[in-house]
Amino acid sequence: MKALFLFLFLSVAYASTAQITGGTLVDDGRKLISKSNFTITDSICAGTVVMSLAVNRNGEVTSGKYITEGSTITSTPIRIKVRNYAMKLKFEEGVYYPEFHYVTVKFTVTKP
Repeated sequence: MKALFLFLFLSVAYASTAQITGGTLVDDGRKLISKSNFTITDSICAGTVVMSLAVNRNGEVTSGKYITEGSTITSTPIRIKVRNYAMKLKFEEGVYYPEFHYVTVKFTVTKP
């Protein structure tokens, strides 16, 4: 029974950060504070959008850049919607982090 609970806990913990794919932020072990499942609902189309985000020392996302490798959506309105969603993410803050950390995040866009 304990093994089952441990497995479920680890599965949920992995799923909450599975969309953060890499970058200096991940290398330094900085954690995501805000709750996010990296899924956005849109009626136009479904697919994935990969973005590179810059995070300052306060843990705020300061910029987001669309990355074509790994992205299946090219629609500009959806890319803007994903960028606005990404700008609301919050990461651990700390003065010992560099001025800007970079992270690559994969967002999933689904139809309702």
